[in-house]
Amino acid sequence: MYIRGEPLLRGLKFFEQAIKYQKQYVRENTKVCNSLQTNGYMLVEEWCRFFSENNFLLGISLDGIKLTHDKFRHTKTGEGSYDKIKKNIVSKLQIYIIQLSGILLKSVPFSTKLVVKTLL
Repeated sequence: MYIRGEPLLRGLKFFEQAIKYQKQYVRENTKVCNSLQTNGYMLVEEWCRFFSENNFLLGISLDGIKLTHDKFRHTKTGEGSYDKIKKNIVSKLQIYIIQLSGILLKSVPFSTKLVVKTLL
């Protein structure tokens, strides 16, 4: 499981090497499950293709609805990141077959169902 910080900042080559090691060193009849928790901001085609081809279980972190999320999570230029993450989730994850473990809502005092319904 790849969590803490933003795992995608490690770069795709890091994860490609991890999969290579798994294939090289894992014994026969042993199942390896990879999962990753991301903020979803960097989910571009290349990452989605990799996750799909390697059967990653993917989790997306959000800080609630757009207003709340953008208050705490913004880009270097100060813009909110919610719209880009929403676009990435809706467009990329529907094109590629990626198992989505769920959307992790941090410190949010309202219904998860409301956020997911609003997001999708």
